[in-house]
Amino acid sequence: MNQHYDIIIIGGGVAACEAAEIAARDGYSVLLLEKDKLGGTCLNSGCIPSKYYLSLAHDLEQLGVRKEQGLLMGEVNPDFGRIARKQRQVIAKMSEGVHKSLLAAGVDILWEEAATVKVLDDGIAVFVKDKLYYAGHIIIATGTETRLPALADIEEEIDNGFVMTSRTLFEIQQLPESMVIIGGGIAGIEMAYAFAGFGTDVTVVEMADEILSSVDREYRQEIKNLLSRRGIRFVVQANVTAVCEGSVFYTTGKEEYAVECDMVYLCTGRKPVSRLAEGLLKMDQQGFIITDQQYETNQPNIYAIGDVNGKSLLAHSAISQAKTVIDWIRSGAIPAKVMPVPQVIYLRPEYAQTGESEDSAVQKGLAFEAVRCSMNYSGRFVATHGEMYRYGSIKLLIGADEVIIGACVFCMQASEIITIIQVMMAEKISCRDIADYIFPHPTEGEIIRKCVSLYYSAVRKEA
Repeated sequence: MNQHYDIIIIGGGVAACEAAEIAARDGYSVLLLEKDKLGGTCLNSGCIPSKYYLSLAHDLEQLGVRKEQGLLMGEVNPDFGRIARKQRQVIAKMSEGVHKSLLAAGVDILWEEAATVKVLDDGIAVFVKDKLYYAGHIIIATGTETRLPALADIEEEIDNGFVMTSRTLFEIQQLPESMVIIGGGIAGIEMAYAFAGFGTDVTVVEMADEILSSVDREYRQEIKNLLSRRGIRFVVQANVTAVCEGSVFYTTGKEEYAVECDMVYLCTGRKPVSRLAEGLLKMDQQGFIITDQQYETNQPNIYAIGDVNGKSLLAHSAISQAKTVIDWIRSGAIPAKVMPVPQVIYLRPEYAQTGESEDSAVQKGLAFEAVRCSMNYSGRFVATHGEMYRYGSIKLLIGADEVIIGACVFCMQASEIITIIQVMMAEKISCRDIADYIFPHPTEGEIIRKCVSLYYSAVRKEA
């Protein structure tokens, strides 16, 4: 194997694979180093396996809706062992596809762990076992791992299978009867929804005042109400003190409580895998590698993309960062547009948001009008989803120049609708133009035009 490359990429997650394939197809010699599996957290223990479980939980719930609508059928029970096996087969197939794409692009893959990144007199290099691999550019895309809470014997409880992390949860073959999820962020809430749908008794324990702190305040309570209807219990302002002997112990105020359970799932945040660059690259207090707008570190021609730089722990952000870095290496070009980063919670209904929230817009002193529109205006939504329609709505924040600066969508196709809004925001399309767009009917997407129309009729008092 060649020991000098145009670009060496450390890591095999979405950021690494995207950068490697783009660079190789552009004609660069590329070496990708990966110690385990291609696809990273997203493919192997995050986005994709969680969506597989969520999809089946959605289907189980939809069966109940269909009964209300007149489709009668027998009882359906999940075979979790089979579900888990099929999930791993899907992941393996997708990982194989990533591998083939990289090889087809001409990427060299070395299945080893990079020990350190070095700046030497004769260039920059990666030390792997007893060899140095030199490169014109090095891209670090080593991702993150679960940040374990400071609890006694927590690693022992992980080893004995009582406590799960994202790396182990999707390996289980038996459905737990009861489960405590520590952490009320998006990842924890999605798994609470999925396992409750399969029949597990779920309790979410959160240290903060509320779950889903990154979600628009107006929708946070609606999502919590939706989850509570599924039997999920919430404990907030709780300080977990111990996890042992089949229980989670926590305090709220001066009182101490315990919840018995068969399994604990840790969603207590992520920490960067950046040890290979310690002492060489500047990092923040949490260990995330500090970069500039083109993701270059304090060392020339060494970059950090994806979760390891801490800018946005989302796969779609990582993909965007990969493209930005290769564009910079190729031509010195930086993105002309600053794109808002959407986030989605894959419940039923889905929740998605992008751009400014009302709180952030007020803090920045931005002039805007918030317009909210019920999904009851969408015949497709009401006719298709039965009693679930009660939860649906969209909220647009419209700036002084009549361009959308933020959006929240709560409906079945929120992840798709937010993409349309994202394009409208990026292109600064006027709401006057949006009001004239012809959306296919009936679709959930036409709620965008309806919301804009309400803005002009109710807020602006204009036709």
